[in-house]
Amino acid sequence: MHPDRKLFRKKLRNLPGPPVVLYNDVDNDPSPPVIFEFTPRYKILSPYVLDYVKVNNDFWAGCSCKAGFCKEGCSCVEENGMSYDKNGRLIWMTSDPAINECNERCSCGLDCPNRVVQRGRKIPLEIFKTEKKGWGKDSCRLKQDMC
Repeated sequence: MHPDRKLFRKKLRNLPGPPVVLYNDVDNDPSPPVIFEFTPRYKILSPYVLDYVKVNNDFWAGCSCKAGFCKEGCSCVEENGMSYDKNGRLIWMTSDPAINECNERCSCGLDCPNRVVQRGRKIPLEIFKTEKKGWGKDSCRLKQDMC
């Protein structure tokens, strides 16, 4: 096995959550670039620096929902809107494409419908090589019933 492929597969095995597999039936390219970073957690990208930044916890606002999850009337929902539908799928907003989730300062729990990224990946993924577009990722090729 090519050393880059071996190293990339090792990186994939160390990821939290369901498996991520590597598939190439197009050419002899062993893997995507080994420097590729799979990001399993929420990160904020600074618009001024091409790097991720650590945000001071005082930056975050929080809600005080009593039911354990956010709904209409919640300060997070009122200010930012819900980022996800009832199935945890992203609601794309053209006016504000940012994903605004509840955070550590909120009183709602991990079951809150406005906390999806924080719960981690729940489905297996496949990283595959395409003929014209390079490497891509997909979940539907593995779980046809989800598509």
